[in-house]
Amino acid sequence: MMASLANYENIDLARPRKFYERAIIKIAGLFGTERMLNNSRYYNKIDRLLKKQCFKNSKFVGSIMGAYREKELFPKAYLGKGRKQIFDSFEANGPENFDSYLKHMYGNYMQLPSDEEIREKRHFEVVE
Repeated sequence: MMASLANYENIDLARPRKFYERAIIKIAGLFGTERMLNNSRYYNKIDRLLKKQCFKNSKFVGSIMGAYREKELFPKAYLGKGRKQIFDSFEANGPENFDSYLKHMYGNYMQLPSDEEIREKRHFEVVE
């Protein structure tokens, strides 16, 4: 949470949250936590804590900093040995069991979201 408050401008204010989270975010906005907190300090601490974990022996992996929180933890088996994926004109490494991963994260990922769902998720800006 402190890392997020240190990057206040990147907080998705439209996302549904518990009352206490909304209150903390509102107070942080009033105090200008971005100017008071050093985000590198928090990210370095998180990095040190994560490096203590053994990937090889883990049954679950994921991102603790992602927007979907606990949902971003998934069985390591989804990663497998990795697999090259082609996106338009470039290749990137992705999970070997990408279908399982995408279903875990997004449900029926093959169905296009409604306009409403797209508007709800928009918390970024495309810069060309």
